[in-house]
Amino acid sequence: MFRLLLLILAVCFPVSAFAGAAGCVRATGVTTVPTVYLTLPSQISVNYTLAIGSELASSADVAGMPDHGLSVTCPVQVPIPYGFQVDASRGTVSGDVTVFPTGTSGTAFEIIQTTGALAGPWPNNPYASYTYPYNASGLITLVSGSVQHITLLKTGRIADNAVIKSGPLGDVMMDDVIYEHVYLNNDVTIVDPACTVSTTSITVNLPSVDASLMLATGSITGSTGFQINLSCSAGAPIMIRFDSNGVDSGIAGVLLPVSGSATGVGIQMTDDGGNPVTLGDYAPAGTTTDGTVSLNYSARYYRTGKITPGGLSSSATFTITYE
Repeated sequence: MFRLLLLILAVCFPVSAFAGAAGCVRATGVTTVPTVYLTLPSQISVNYTLAIGSELASSADVAGMPDHGLSVTCPVQVPIPYGFQVDASRGTVSGDVTVFPTGTSGTAFEIIQTTGALAGPWPNNPYASYTYPYNASGLITLVSGSVQHITLLKTGRIADNAVIKSGPLGDVMMDDVIYEHVYLNNDVTIVDPACTVSTTSITVNLPSVDASLMLATGSITGSTGFQINLSCSAGAPIMIRFDSNGVDSGIAGVLLPVSGSATGVGIQMTDDGGNPVTLGDYAPAGTTTDGTVSLNYSARYYRTGKITPGGLSSSATFTITYE
């Protein structure tokens, strides 16, 4: 009976010692817990085709755990549970995860420490542990100057104009002790980039010119500018394509007449740099900003052969795509 009791004590003692790690307490006189504020872009454009799990945005690295004198005392020198405890206003998680809800459907976040022994995404508290440096009295002083940031992730379909609210994200924990509050510093609006064409039909009136101004094939004159105006949300790359509604001229950017008595002349379309557009192919036209976007082009006469004076008209269709 005595030997059995002794054996039980020998087995239980290590368990009792490890359990002592759950008794960490804040050092006497320390009452202030620091707050780290992380800032994301106030608006993020996310196309609905973006794959689940993709990163939407990241904040800049911010120094956390400043010299606030926060120390904890633990009874023994053993690995201490640590992790991130998401704020209840954002939602709940369970298990050994590193991704936490934002409170807005289709989005989640990670808090990533970029320096130090604990570099990497913070795990859900208390599913990880680390043996911190102790002094002779069993006192742990948290290291100041660690650097961290927030990464926003897509986890599902995000409604257009969905808003992730500023405010508490959660707490960085050491055992049961909070040693850092983490806040999102600003509201974040997520938009599915979209464009509408302000004017779907554009008429460009070229001036009357004297045929003597176009002495040889390839001569140009009468350049007249026009704009294609779009209303867009920000962040979408634009592509544009022009297609002739008449017979292919075989000349860069030149539309042959579809009506009129003039011959030997076509209409050449150029971009805002004066370069002939490529008919039938998409070309990049910049990236949208929030609001009105104006794409600048010009049309001009182009001599294709022997000129017969008269009027003429040409026609083209433009197609806009954005991602």
